[in-house]
Amino acid sequence: MNSNPDRPVAELIEAVLTHARAKLPPEEFARVEPFVVAYYAQVDAEDLLDRDVADLYGAALSHWQFLQRFQSGKPKIRVYNPRADEHGWQSSHTIVEIVNDDMPFLVDSVGMEVNRHGLALHLIIHPVIRARRDTSGQLLEFFGNGETAPEATFQSVIHVEVGRQTKPEKLEALQQDLLRILSDVRSVVDDWRAMTNAMNATIAGVAHSQLHGVVEARHFLEWLVDNHFTFLGYREYDLIQ
Repeated sequence: MNSNPDRPVAELIEAVLTHARAKLPPEEFARVEPFVVAYYAQVDAEDLLDRDVADLYGAALSHWQFLQRFQSGKPKIRVYNPRADEHGWQSSHTIVEIVNDDMPFLVDSVGMEVNRHGLALHLIIHPVIRARRDTSGQLLEFFGNGETAPEATFQSVIHVEVGRQTKPEKLEALQQDLLRILSDVRSVVDDWRAMTNAMNATIAGVAHSQLHGVVEARHFLEWLVDNHFTFLGYREYDLIQ
């Protein structure tokens, strides 16, 4: 996460914090403050210039409340149209809130699924947070920028704004399809890690060889595994002499 947001973003965050300070009891504000900073730290301020501060506060607080309970391996998704009388904030867009274990490919996969539904994608906010939870998934401690603990885990918090959908069946379909996509991403990432581990084992197996052809091949494999290649599968051979 960016711990030094540029001046327009810093001013926007300070405005949201000022609003939050006036709305929340001191002890609750102390818990929410680092999350608000992390939530908006990487957002382009121009994307939010036309937003009411109360709605920016409401969006962050809504996601904060949504992530209070989360169990690893069980993504949470909420798709809804916020209303001031029900949710305390409002938007002209349909909102998707996601809490998931942090892993590669999440944002791109969510964006592609939104496009597959034919929806305009207006905004994505994607902080990666560090949190400590109990065995039931209840949030015990949130770590702001520069803070951590050995037992902290990383979670992706994704806020997506799409073209407004008013039919409940459309909201439900999007939610279920996004759940399916996140499950697919987890499967891909689990396989991807296994494949990169196999590649790293291969590299380690020839690490001490000084043969010219082997050295060149090792450098090529190291380049591939350094995020220059998407691993979709591998085949293992036994060399019998």
